[in-house]
Amino acid sequence: MRIIAGIYRSRRLQTLPGMITRPTLDRNRENMFNLLGGFFEGGRSLDVFGGSGALTLEALSRGIEHGVIIEKAKPAQRIIEANVTSLAVSNQVTVLKQDYNVVFKHIHQHGPFHLVLLDPPFAMQVIDDIILKLDKANALANGCLIVCETPRGVDYPETIGRVQLKKQQNYGVSTIRIYTYEDV
Repeated sequence: MRIIAGIYRSRRLQTLPGMITRPTLDRNRENMFNLLGGFFEGGRSLDVFGGSGALTLEALSRGIEHGVIIEKAKPAQRIIEANVTSLAVSNQVTVLKQDYNVVFKHIHQHGPFHLVLLDPPFAMQVIDDIILKLDKANALANGCLIVCETPRGVDYPETIGRVQLKKQQNYGVSTIRIYTYEDV
């Protein structure tokens, strides 16, 4: 696995062996960030299911100022820390080592977020719930982009609270959805 674009382009990242964390494939990460428009001018990101940290590190490489990663599994936490260290971005990344439900009780302290990355295990149907919890916690910046990778063929609503589907695209067995948050 490697960083696709930006200042850390082509840098290799470690992953856990096997498919325990189902890392987002390089091509899906590239497609995801292309749908987003490619690059950012600062802002904060939140990756709710950190895995290897690749999504956050890709966002940092493309201009996000600070990334917050939630990861409860200790082996994945070690991989994230190794990847953060290898890119020398420790001052730009906060790793919250708990289940997202625990973290969400105080998530507003780490935001507001301009980009939210949601790539839960495909068996978990939690995207709607997570988006509503982030909205309720006042953790989303106006115009926040929420990127979700879900199994292809699983329907999600076009509107979730104050979040509206902006675009979606199928890639292999996955669908990438991009929602926007409007604080009206």
